[in-house]
Amino acid sequence: MSASDPATSLADADTIGETPEIVRDTEAIAMPMVAPGEADPAEPTFEPRIGDTVRDVGTGKIGKVMAAVGTYVQLRPVHGGIEWDAKPVDLRPVSVAEALGAAVAAANARSRGEL
Repeated sequence: MSASDPATSLADADTIGETPEIVRDTEAIAMPMVAPGEADPAEPTFEPRIGDTVRDVGTGKIGKVMAAVGTYVQLRPVHGGIEWDAKPVDLRPVSVAEALGAAVAAANARSRGEL
């Protein structure tokens, strides 16, 4: 097997003294830049519902959807606190891990008396 053979693994390269060839497809990882407040045409439309945990890309904060008022969505920090308004196009769903991480950070801050 040679280093250019797709079946060659890193383990094979180590044992036969060859360095495996690294191929990077820059087109596959290129991400379009979209400013906050602009809809990304490549991304499916996300419509948040009350109770959803979302990321506001305009502020970078994670919050819970509390209400929709006019053209804005009201979010509250996961740990509680003052709500803020966000444009629906700035909201992205968060993964379970991100939502859990935000909740654990809030619980830790609460246990330290910071909240």
